[in-house]
Amino acid sequence: MTLNVSDASPSGSQSSGSDTHSCGAAAPPSYRLVPVVGASRRVLFIILQVGLLAGMLWLAVTLMGMLLPRFFSPSVVFAIIVMTCTLAVLWQALYVYRVLAMRRAIATRTELPTGLRIAMATTIVPSREFGLLEQKLAGMAAVSAGDNALDHWVLDEEDDPRVRKLVAEFNRRYHDRDVRFFHFTRNGVERYNDVPSGRSFRTFQARQKGGNINAWLDATRAESYDLITFMDLDHIPEPDFYRSVLPFFGDPDVAYVQGPEVFRNRDDNFITRAASLERDTFFGLVHRSYFGLGMTVIVGAHTTFRRSAFDALGGFYPVHLTEDYLMMMRLRALGLRGIYVDEVIAVGELPATWDAFLGQQRRWASGGLDLLFRYFPKVWRHYSWKDRLFGFMLLNYYVWGGFFVLGKAVLLGLLITGVALEVGPLMLVGMLCLLLIGVIGNHLWERTFFIQPEHKTYIVQNAVMSNFLGPLYCMSLFKALVAPNTPFEVTAKGRADQGVRRRLSYRSICGVLLGFELLVLVSAWPLLTGAGTGWVDVVQLVLLVSAATTAYVLVAYRRHEKAVSPPVPIRGTSDQGCAGCTCDMPHNPYPPLEPERGFT
Repeated sequence: MTLNVSDASPSGSQSSGSDTHSCGAAAPPSYRLVPVVGASRRVLFIILQVGLLAGMLWLAVTLMGMLLPRFFSPSVVFAIIVMTCTLAVLWQALYVYRVLAMRRAIATRTELPTGLRIAMATTIVPSREFGLLEQKLAGMAAVSAGDNALDHWVLDEEDDPRVRKLVAEFNRRYHDRDVRFFHFTRNGVERYNDVPSGRSFRTFQARQKGGNINAWLDATRAESYDLITFMDLDHIPEPDFYRSVLPFFGDPDVAYVQGPEVFRNRDDNFITRAASLERDTFFGLVHRSYFGLGMTVIVGAHTTFRRSAFDALGGFYPVHLTEDYLMMMRLRALGLRGIYVDEVIAVGELPATWDAFLGQQRRWASGGLDLLFRYFPKVWRHYSWKDRLFGFMLLNYYVWGGFFVLGKAVLLGLLITGVALEVGPLMLVGMLCLLLIGVIGNHLWERTFFIQPEHKTYIVQNAVMSNFLGPLYCMSLFKALVAPNTPFEVTAKGRADQGVRRRLSYRSICGVLLGFELLVLVSAWPLLTGAGTGWVDVVQLVLLVSAATTAYVLVAYRRHEKAVSPPVPIRGTSDQGCAGCTCDMPHNPYPPLEPERGFT
């Protein structure tokens, strides 16, 4: 049987919770905040950061004292050193303040709100991701929402018959448990497939995740969902997902609840190992810090929203590379609060191929910088000074790519002109020891706050990958300055899109840059050798290490491509599955023709 959303309520005869659920009534706060860092660890952290700052200042002053007098007068050198040290102290002080602001939300009421109507939805582009759907539906079927009506939705961009067949199969499989799956598609519905004009994006923009979600939000308005959970296809919810999330919605001022990302494939290959440390740090420290500062970060992999939050926003943002951050900024400007649940409530996947990983990094960098330059100033007046300061710190992370390339250019310029920064063996050993002690000590302290501290961390692989990504972030910075917001790109899951080739890949760009760097090193080497027996030129050493790590990553890139064969392309309109069948399932091929809600 084929059902239309306008014909029947997905939740059948179950009553709406609009009058009965507890989150609408006046009640004491449903949670309390507790510091994540205890008193003893605070003292240890402050001592560690003061020592690390002192060492870094000594190193910076020493090297600038060797280099700058060759180009500037003593007064200018002094001014540059003072300004650099002042900025370093201020930045480190803000970092310490942010880390010590880490907070954890503890639910004060363990019982779940009742009478709510909840939708758990996932989007899919079947021609790219169909292989992940069965595992996803099995995970969704295991989720319990207590005494609340829970509907599972698959938002199919292509109306693939295989998706409809699989949804029907899960409805039959879990019929006795009252687990219900629904299929939605806007495929073939003109009003839900807007064509953009230039850079004027549309609410129901075709071929965009946000447009697909907005179409579903509009088509299901009559269902009066209280809460909506959007989950990426590769993220599998834990069975007690809502037991961790729902208690916080007992507070009517909570607009959304965000959970951390953890990954089941973190040890698979060089790519996932290198990426895992950055994600551990982000969800273990950065997320907790910004939650403690009152700016709960949204990461769209699995977030639960009040339906009213989308009314306040005017819908889901149809097109942006980092639409989750954009929603966070707007919700904060509207005075709406979120909760960060720092426990494992869903498990996902890291990108396991180079195309997927680099595409994700490019999207995050370009989108984040676009927010910094074009959207952040628009909400500036709605923020407190603290929000402005730490919002800027959150969004400017990828700017370091520009400083990376600028620093590399300065070092190459020094090498070409024959300017050396030579240090003795003892000085070099002292610098290296300081660097290693600072990095390792800081890492050991931070990892105790990771969501899963028992997992192995890959600090060397992460450092090597960070060096490799510097030029990519610089390119993203340039793009954000000259070519604003571009359409959303789906991160390939598993090993999808491994066969995709771009005309000028990032690997090719890095190969050219590496060749140029090695050419400069070889050409300039005679200018700098013999200047001091037993002494080491810091410029040469830094460039050699950078070139070696880049070469290592390029070799790993090539080996990975050879080891993984390209997948066979799958068309979403293929004859596989149940083409032409009439599955006994709730299905919405043509959403009701109701007046548009007028998202803005």
